[in-house]
Amino acid sequence: MRCKNSIKSIMLLMLTMTAASLLGQDSGIVKVQPTKTPPTLPVLYRHFLAYQLHLERRADALKQAGKNGEDFRTHFQMRLGFSNGEFEKLHTSALHLEKALQEKDAEARKIIKDAHAGIPKSPLPKGFVIPPPPPRLKELQAERDDAINSEIETLQKSLTPADKEKLETFLKKDFAPAVTVGTLPDHISQPSMLSRRVK
Repeated sequence: MRCKNSIKSIMLLMLTMTAASLLGQDSGIVKVQPTKTPPTLPVLYRHFLAYQLHLERRADALKQAGKNGEDFRTHFQMRLGFSNGEFEKLHTSALHLEKALQEKDAEARKIIKDAHAGIPKSPLPKGFVIPPPPPRLKELQAERDDAINSEIETLQKSLTPADKEKLETFLKKDFAPAVTVGTLPDHISQPSMLSRRVK
C-alpha cells in the first residue's frame, strides 16, 4: 500500500525520538512488549479500500503487458457478489480516501524532514537531548483518522443495507485475519500490514 511506508516512517521517527528521550533519562530503559489487538472496523475498511486499489493497479499493469489481470480487479467484487454499480462505490471511495491521506502524508513528510534537519548527525554531542516529535504530527494523525471515519461514513450511506452488512461481515470474518495491528499508537490508521493473502 502506497501510504503504508510513509506512515511507518512517521511512526518510526516518533518512536525513535521517544526511545532516545527515554534512554537519556536517569530512570532507566522502559521496555514495551508488543501485543496483538484485533483490528477495528475502521482499520479494516481503510486497509480493504487501499488493497482494492492495489489489485486494480496490478490488473492495469498486466493489461499494459498484454496479459489479462481482470481476476485481480474483480476478485473482491465476485467474493462479495456486488454489481458493477455497487462495487464502483467502493472504488470511488478508495480513490477519495487515498487522495485525502496523501495530502496529510505530504505535510507530515515535510515536518519530519525539518525535524531531522535540527538533529546533529551521529554520534550525538554529549548532553544533546533529542526534542519530542512536533505537535503537528499528532494533529495530522487525528486528521487522518477523521478523514478515514468520514469516508467510511460516506461509503456506508451510499450502500444498500444488505450490501453494507455483506461488506462488514466479509471484513470481520475473512479480511481481519490478514491484518495485523500493533498496540501503539492509539489511532485507527496505525501502520499495519497484510500478513497473508486474503482469499
